[in-house]
Amino acid sequence: MPSSDLRVSVVQAATVWHDAAANRALYGDLVRPLAGQSDLIVLPETFTSGFSNDAVDGAETMQGESGLSCPVARSHSAGRAAGV
Repeated sequence: MPSSDLRVSVVQAATVWHDAAANRALYGDLVRPLAGQSDLIVLPETFTSGFSNDAVDGAETMQGESGLSCPVARSHSAGRAAGV
């Protein structure tokens, strides 16, 4: 079985406080250029909201706009994982 290197990209940015739509756009713009260059793309745990004690109010399901069914994530052949 041939071996290959695992290509990992770590993306960090100045998350917009409590604005999931703005953060999806921000991180989407940073992730799109990685298409075909990464097997795994790692984002901050609370990339949609910033670390907050009010995160429950903006919580989404795993199939939500920021979860595993995120259009940006689906457009890459890279692996996807989400913290719960």
